[in-house]
Amino acid sequence: MVTVLEPQRESVDIDKSLLGQLLCDDAHRLPAAVRSFHASIPDVTGSGEVYMRQASTRLGRLLARAFRLPRGNGPTPVALTIRRHSAIGRPGISEHWCRRFDGQGMESILTTDGDHLTERIGPLELLFSVSIVARRLRFDHIATRIHLGPLLLPLPRTVAPRVAASVGGDDEHLDVSVQISAAVFGTLLAYEGRLAQVDV
Repeated sequence: MVTVLEPQRESVDIDKSLLGQLLCDDAHRLPAAVRSFHASIPDVTGSGEVYMRQASTRLGRLLARAFRLPRGNGPTPVALTIRRHSAIGRPGISEHWCRRFDGQGMESILTTDGDHLTERIGPLELLFSVSIVARRLRFDHIATRIHLGPLLLPLPRTVAPRVAASVGGDDEHLDVSVQISAAVFGTLLAYEGRLAQVDV
């Protein structure tokens, strides 16, 4: 009798992962690179290059700075580290995402409320519904809230940032597409490109 351990281990990792809790069995349909970065338990580090586009207006760029978005135009080296640990005050795990665009940091904390993925960036908390479309993981931004001391208040769509994001890939590379915009100001930051996992 031959016992195959690795597929079972990966299956357990996916089921217990943050996105595994939201996608259930559908998470197994994701390409290998997407599973490694987005639907696993171990920490992961990756690097690659993205093509960045900044806001085209001065006011848009000022708002992007207020949201602490990285600066850059054109091809930009990117590094990503995801650290996973038990969530504080919530069931399951949370993920600390540290992105560095040519050395500029952009950090967030990802958790789930049971139905949605939540991403906290400073005082802002973004809520996403998550689905798989044509083997790409799609994040549909449904609401933005702001933490003011003990209060958690919804932000009106007219002033809240909007995020459209999806990831795909193959066995080795993650394909990323992200656009951050605001109703009045248009695109604040957009980037797309590829990352590969790095052993550390």
